[in-house]
Amino acid sequence: MFRRLVARRMRGRFLATLVCLLLAACLVPGAAPAEPAADTLTLHLASFPAAGVVDGGDRPLRLQGIAPTTGDLECGSDGDLWPCGAMARTALQRFVRRRALQCDVSAGGEEGEEAVATCTVAGADIAEWLVAQGWARADGERYAEKEAEAREAEIGLWSPKRPRPMLAALSTGVLPMAVAPEDAAVVAAVTLATQTMTLFHNGEAIGHWPVSTARTGKITPTGAWRAQWLSRHHRSSLYDNAPMPYAVFFNGDYAVHGTDAVYRLGQPASAGCVRLDTQHARVFFELALREGLQNTVVVIRP
Repeated sequence: MFRRLVARRMRGRFLATLVCLLLAACLVPGAAPAEPAADTLTLHLASFPAAGVVDGGDRPLRLQGIAPTTGDLECGSDGDLWPCGAMARTALQRFVRRRALQCDVSAGGEEGEEAVATCTVAGADIAEWLVAQGWARADGERYAEKEAEAREAEIGLWSPKRPRPMLAALSTGVLPMAVAPEDAAVVAAVTLATQTMTLFHNGEAIGHWPVSTARTGKITPTGAWRAQWLSRHHRSSLYDNAPMPYAVFFNGDYAVHGTDAVYRLGQPASAGCVRLDTQHARVFFELALREGLQNTVVVIRP
């Protein structure tokens, strides 16, 4: 019994001594504290004071690797200045839309003080997107190649004249707008007078192609609609099982779809749908599939 009691006391003293030694080691002067982990923020309905600065709520977040484009910046020559700073900020807002941002804050971060962060939307680095679209300058080597490509392409800040924004391209004529095109990631803008379609993705024109709309006696409606449903290998139930590949339906039986009658593109020839080359229809179809029906709009103007 006596031996057990002694053994217990010795174990107790050993553990107490070990705890004291560990505490003393933690309090040694000059010991390097552990580096704090980077903050990760999720921002919903983010706003942008400038193209390259995100409103982080309690602090502004400057995007890492770029020089922000201030909202009051003007570009062009003295006789033809245009508000490139405001347009850069608008382009970024349209690109992000209402999607949530994921931001990793790597430096700074005191309340009210500017912090440095890397922010993504749906996996896309928005700083890289800004530089690639010509709306911001690279700060360092990280995006230098993207800036060089934008300069060579003369887009964004590097454009010799004011770029034509998407909504200006859609504004000719009066349309009964059922939806707001600026809220959509994908916009197919059809002009009946020229029998053409311009495809926009995140506000940037990526294609301009001839189409065929309604021939004499038929109607292609004018207006704007969100895409309703997709059919990759569709065949018409109204016109002799005619093939309608890569069909994007937007208003009842009306669709944008591919056609084999490419020799008739550029002139009215359809029963009301918007026909275009099948390879171009596929581009539109795949974008609509990827971005979603709610983010895809068809606009038809006279």
